[in-house]
Amino acid sequence: MPETVSKGRISKVPLGRMPLIDTPFHRVAIDLVGPLAPVSDRGNRYVLTLVDYATRFPEAVALPSIETERVAEALLEIFTRVGFPKEILTDMGSQFTSDLMREISRVLQIKQLTTTPYHPICNGLVEKFNAGSVLEEQSGSCAIIEENNSETDKFIIVLPPSKSKECFRDVNVNSELCENKAKEVSLVLSEFRDVLTDTPGRTNLLEYTLPLVTDEVVRSRPYPIPLSTQKVIEEEIEYMLETDVIERSYSPYASPIVLVRKKDGSNRFCVDFRKLNKVALFDPEPIPSVEDLMAKVSKGKYFTKIDLSKGYWQIPVAVEERKKLAFVTHQGMYQFRVMPFGVVNASAVFTRMMRRLLMGCKTLLTTSTIY
Repeated sequence: MPETVSKGRISKVPLGRMPLIDTPFHRVAIDLVGPLAPVSDRGNRYVLTLVDYATRFPEAVALPSIETERVAEALLEIFTRVGFPKEILTDMGSQFTSDLMREISRVLQIKQLTTTPYHPICNGLVEKFNAGSVLEEQSGSCAIIEENNSETDKFIIVLPPSKSKECFRDVNVNSELCENKAKEVSLVLSEFRDVLTDTPGRTNLLEYTLPLVTDEVVRSRPYPIPLSTQKVIEEEIEYMLETDVIERSYSPYASPIVLVRKKDGSNRFCVDFRKLNKVALFDPEPIPSVEDLMAKVSKGKYFTKIDLSKGYWQIPVAVEERKKLAFVTHQGMYQFRVMPFGVVNASAVFTRMMRRLLMGCKTLLTTSTIY
């Protein structure tokens, strides 16, 4: 039986010295980035990155998948152009620690070095390149644009702005319309320019309230936030302050924040209201069923779809209720002026508002279908 030792008695491993590499391609750092969204036209959604320790020369290859065979072929393609290194430093991914990769390293007389598990700072040179250069995913979704070349495939990673600024001028009008009809459409779009925007408005039909079953204050400690995501949080807070979504708070209530990755690669700023939701009264407002709606519209001939921009944020919170929706960040405390995502009864309140707004029309949460 191996002897067990209590956690407190285990001393830290002493830090080692990082050698100064002054010979080009003596040691290279390698890493994989992805999956990126959207997928490129050729099906690539990963990027193999390589940085030379001596010259800081970077290389990158777009890949559709990251099996060991594909990664090995991409590395050989790079090495045959720039030369074979003496050492490669990678993480503990299966692509780099497999038997195939070990055999390739043995044949090519390349020494394999790996980082400590769950300690990417050991490979900080390439990680910094991934996070702070052309592969900065937190800026939004990434698109890979490829260009055919006689020698190799080059690609550019495009980072769109994190905050879109759409308006009525961005509406695509059917080019087959006659001149008079196209002019009528343009006049209608111009007339309703105040609502044809990605900036959420405010309804006056109702306000969000959050009755609780207890008078006890609900508070939680903030979750640890990685340094790499703090900039994203600061940008989200600045945007929500500018659009009057949140305001500074001195509330005794406090809920922690989380960032949720969406399918398009962007981040959704969310607050963990689970503790608050447990003591909230349930709203029994019925929510439309997809099956029922599809059955009712099955014989419809013409359909109009209205997609609201940040539908929840268009419902204001009653002033006396805002303190309950306070959240804590590394920059201080804020509270919502509008109904946030993740809070209990939000879908019920939104459905009630849509029923009042579109009397008799069939609605489905943030997307309304009229037929």
